Amino acid sequence: MSERRRYERVECSIAARWQGLSGTGNARITDLGAGGCFLESVTTASFAEYVSLDLNIDNEVWFSLRGEVIYSLPAVGFGLRFVNLTRAEQELVRQLIDEHQPTTV
Repeated sequence: MSERRRYERVECSIAARWQGLSGTGNARITDLGAGGCFLESVTTASFAEYVSLDLNIDNEVWFSLRGEVIYSLPAVGFGLRFVNLTRAEQELVRQLIDEHQPTTV
């Protein structure tokens, strides 16, 4: 899958909630890039489904994004491609990526 990605990804652990036509669920973003993310979630969304995603930042602020499910792994999670992000949302995603960049010694 990584050879098809247009954007670099970073490992992370960000609490999230998602909502779509197939339901809702709590999740954890474990992989984040400018173009999308992977959500670990026991309940999964369907392929090509559009979902809203709320990210919990610093245990205080919830931030909403939108995306399309590009693959789903039942009882594991799903990959999401971000869609129609505003400049402010794109900037937030870039900041989160920067915060989770591995440090080099």
